[in-house]
Amino acid sequence: MLAFLVSLLWTVMLAMKLSAHTMMATSCILIIVTGLVVYFAVPKDQKVGDNDTSVSSTLEAIKGVGHVAKLPIVWLVGINVFCIYGSFIAAGTYFARYLQAGYGTTAVVAAVFATTVIALRMLPLVSTILVEKVFKSTMHFMRTFEVLLAIVLSIIALIFFSNHPEVQSYAPDSPPSDLISSSMFWVLVVLMLLCSAIIFMIRGVYYAPIGEFNVPKKHSSSAMSFAITVGYFPALIAPAVLGSLVTSPEKDSAGNITMQFLTDTHILAFAFIGLAVLALIAALMSHTMIKLKQKNG
Repeated sequence: MLAFLVSLLWTVMLAMKLSAHTMMATSCILIIVTGLVVYFAVPKDQKVGDNDTSVSSTLEAIKGVGHVAKLPIVWLVGINVFCIYGSFIAAGTYFARYLQAGYGTTAVVAAVFATTVIALRMLPLVSTILVEKVFKSTMHFMRTFEVLLAIVLSIIALIFFSNHPEVQSYAPDSPPSDLISSSMFWVLVVLMLLCSAIIFMIRGVYYAPIGEFNVPKKHSSSAMSFAITVGYFPALIAPAVLGSLVTSPEKDSAGNITMQFLTDTHILAFAFIGLAVLALIAALMSHTMIKLKQKNG
């Protein structure tokens, strides 16, 4: 909620054309105030557990790493998380940037899009309801939505492929208005928001199968840690890969932008095809978990 409100504030500040210095100063003030509120609000005399319990739990977790590394479910969950988290990084950071890079979308429109994406991060609450009321298990839910995610990503890739602007460069903050038809642009925006919603819903439950496979309680923390280590690896490489696709603007010796370039939409299309492949791999992992659960009874 806080991230959404801050993003909404930035969008308003962009619309008001405030300086970057003002926006950064405002952000710093918000961070300081939030830190002070947390510091004074959290009880000082409350402990999670005594020292003996903490030490025992830590040692138990370290010893359990070797055990959980042999469990197929931990690897299946870890690879599933790897695929979805890679898409999460793309949705949370680069979808709005790709709209700007491919079709010259204004900063305000991109900020509104990014703010909407942040608001969608509350959708895991819906995931829980769907798992309990509609699907047989978390794994059935993930398999269905991961297949749907692959389809939506493929459609987005098709739009980028079939709507390739002839213009390659333009004056700073003055993109041509006919790079893509208005109707197709909004279809693209809706599909990207739908894609983001699906990713956030899957992300809200993708560790649940570890509990559904009844991993022993003393090894549960190790299993989660191992799956997180595998699953969050995209955080190290995805920003470099996804960010490198965007063509940088031309600047003069003073650092002022003299020319902006559109990123080849065919390149962006291939990025979405790659994300669709990851979604299909995730669906395969979920399907394998379902079969493994059926086999184990």
